[in-house]
Amino acid sequence: MRSNLDLLKDSVDMLSGKWADVIPTFFFYGILTQVFNEFLKLFLFFGPLQLVIFDLAYFALVAPMSVGIIIYSLAVVNKKDFSFNQLFNPYDDYLKTIGLIFVLSIIIIGGFVLFIIPGIILSLIFSMSLYIFAEDPQVTIGEALRKSSELTKGYRTKLFLLGLIYTGLVILSVFTLFIGLIWLIPLFGITSANFYNDLKSSHRVKKIS
Repeated sequence: MRSNLDLLKDSVDMLSGKWADVIPTFFFYGILTQVFNEFLKLFLFFGPLQLVIFDLAYFALVAPMSVGIIIYSLAVVNKKDFSFNQLFNPYDDYLKTIGLIFVLSIIIIGGFVLFIIPGIILSLIFSMSLYIFAEDPQVTIGEALRKSSELTKGYRTKLFLLGLIYTGLVILSVFTLFIGLIWLIPLFGITSANFYNDLKSSHRVKKIS
């Protein structure tokens, strides 16, 4: 399996000539799923209960795009046709998609409620669940979680360190007034998709041996 730095380098090479196509898709995804929600709440003056209802409704509306951006990233990495419309593919199987995301959120939030470390560990164990589902929508929620646990076994520290690299690069983007995030966010998405592919390859080698 490639080192984290090699994954980043290979992802940069892979994005060469594709930045103009990839950046708008990731930018739209980020704005809609992260920024627009907070922007609306600034002007709607909700009370506490209204805020909870709004957040739940917004989550139900946009959460499937977290699978859509993975479908898009995997298409780029696997050198297949990729398009902005792939963001909306998961809405074709909305109930299973939102069900997996909800179960995954409950597991991880439960871990963080116990203590920080269990939350981090659970996040690493089940981090590939959405990738598995994005690649094979026929899997059940339980299968996606189980397969993620199997895939990440032995590589969770490596995945954690990759997350630290992402965090460090985001901090460094302060010196660009966060403008660097326009390139970093797509790079993170493509690198994570490459990480998933490497996990699958390593898992196949282990099974053969």
